[in-house]
Amino acid sequence: MNELLKTIKPTLCTVLILMAIAYPLLGITQLLLPNSFRPFETYNGYIKDFLSFVLTYWDWILIIYLSYTFSCSLKPFYEAAETIRINRLLAEVKRWSRTPYISPVHFFYLMSPQSAFDPSLAGQVKSTFNTEVMNLFRNRVYINAEYMDSTPGPKVTWKQTVGTKLISSVLWGFVFIIGFFTVLGIIKPSALWFTGIEKFFIPILVAVAALLGKQLYAILRYGNGSLLYEAMQEYFGEEEPRITWRDMFPDRLDGKNLLNAWQANIEVQQRQYNYYKKRPLPNGNILNYDNPLLPPYPYPQNEIPSWASDMEMRLEDKKSVWTYEEDQRKRQVAKKSNGKVVLFKGKRAK
Repeated sequence: MNELLKTIKPTLCTVLILMAIAYPLLGITQLLLPNSFRPFETYNGYIKDFLSFVLTYWDWILIIYLSYTFSCSLKPFYEAAETIRINRLLAEVKRWSRTPYISPVHFFYLMSPQSAFDPSLAGQVKSTFNTEVMNLFRNRVYINAEYMDSTPGPKVTWKQTVGTKLISSVLWGFVFIIGFFTVLGIIKPSALWFTGIEKFFIPILVAVAALLGKQLYAILRYGNGSLLYEAMQEYFGEEEPRITWRDMFPDRLDGKNLLNAWQANIEVQQRQYNYYKKRPLPNGNILNYDNPLLPPYPYPQNEIPSWASDMEMRLEDKKSVWTYEEDQRKRQVAKKSNGKVVLFKGKRAK
């Protein structure tokens, strides 16, 4: 609809200008031509009919205009989609925080920096999602943490992803609309609805309904994460790869790939920032990285920590403990089952 208005607006301005110019021209023409030809009077008749229509239906014209103005923006959809995306990322990072592995969702976003849902240049430039992704990485990558579990926590739920704030917004929207029509039904019979002052509530109803629709669409499209997990399955070739934090250091392949992805992303974001600021192309195609929202350098320090060499040894020791504990757990289950559960030797944990 916005694109349609952008196309119509220049034409509408041209028509209004021509209408204004036609007024004196038709007046002069009528003076010069015979009395049987009255273009100025005919034109005046059309103008009076138009003004009469506007004066008669001004209230509905205003209602339609306000309804469109309040409901045309796609910003609520973009905001809801961004909220869902960051909620899922934070929940997945927390889910894997007790393991020696980086969250696959976090890893995917690091290697495949995401554009903003808002496709406009301003929306792309003002997006902070990639910066938040990188800050989460920097805050964890060089932490000499103790690993508590070999497997992540329970899978992220729909409620965690959508978030209570977004769910509450949708529920309050439904309450407002249902409440309005309930009160209106008490006050007036349905045949007389919107014949009085309540018709001026139509723009508010349309705005609330539009907000609900856009938020619900974002929830239905992105709430279950199916699009993300399909992309990850295609990228990794498996559902949840185990990538250790040690593999994310810059002396390993994954760490080097991260640096390449980061460099490519900040170049894209800086070029978008230059376009947004309407700057000329830089001399020699050398960019000045002054975009304040660029993701920071992935690593908090240039040197690899001195304890890095011990990480893998400690992890192997932990895996032995986890394997032993899992074997013991299975034996207890088999013992309590009175022979109904049969133990099979499994593969050693990797």
